[in-house]
Amino acid sequence: MAKKNKQKGKALAARGAAGTSQKSSTPSDTTSSSIGCILPNFLYLAPVSETGNVNLLQQMGITHIISIGKNPVTREDGITYHKFGMLDNDQADLRAAVDKVCEVLNVIFPPKQRRTDDQPEGVEGDSDEGQVDFEELFEANLDASSAKDEPRVEGNAKVLIHCSAAISRSPAVIAGYLMKSQGMTLRESFEVLVRARDAVSPNIGFLRQLCEREREIFGLADGEKGTVDFEKLTSNVKLAKMLDIS
Repeated sequence: MAKKNKQKGKALAARGAAGTSQKSSTPSDTTSSSIGCILPNFLYLAPVSETGNVNLLQQMGITHIISIGKNPVTREDGITYHKFGMLDNDQADLRAAVDKVCEVLNVIFPPKQRRTDDQPEGVEGDSDEGQVDFEELFEANLDASSAKDEPRVEGNAKVLIHCSAAISRSPAVIAGYLMKSQGMTLRESFEVLVRARDAVSPNIGFLRQLCEREREIFGLADGEKGTVDFEKLTSNVKLAKMLDIS
């Protein structure tokens, strides 16, 4: 079971990564160099500077903007705004921000259901019964994006998440969302983030909380390792370099 779910999680993560490297000929998928695609046709990461690029937001079809931080954002007609104040320091409560963002995103894009015995690779399980096929569900959601009677998301919404620089706060929140709602491991979440925007580098406090959250989500016991070794992480170094993600 663990191996099968690991493969499915990788497939879902790969689809997110694919959206960061393939340019689309359709205007709705056009992005600037500072906007990264997390989940194709749904979730994007960017610095606050891009929230004022009205033409690009319209071209991409952005319908929701989620701000992580204290700074005000210029509001544009036709876009729904959500703001969650959180400072970029080691003591900030990442869990609260992740849970609030998940509440918003789960209304737009249905979360994947994970059994309590679903574990990262290396943790044994003995049954596939009741497991969700992440790849199949994600494929179905993509295919449904053009179906009039079965929209992929509510109103074909597209969401842009940002903080000041899209380096620490918003990437950390997205990693938490990908684990909690989309069934990815922390390593897979980091891979998607790095391929979307290679400058991402959450502060050490966020990294610690994400490692703890992965253990909680997967139900890891004391002594069992998660997919990312916190002891090898440090502040002010790109995730891509720390985890050797290319």
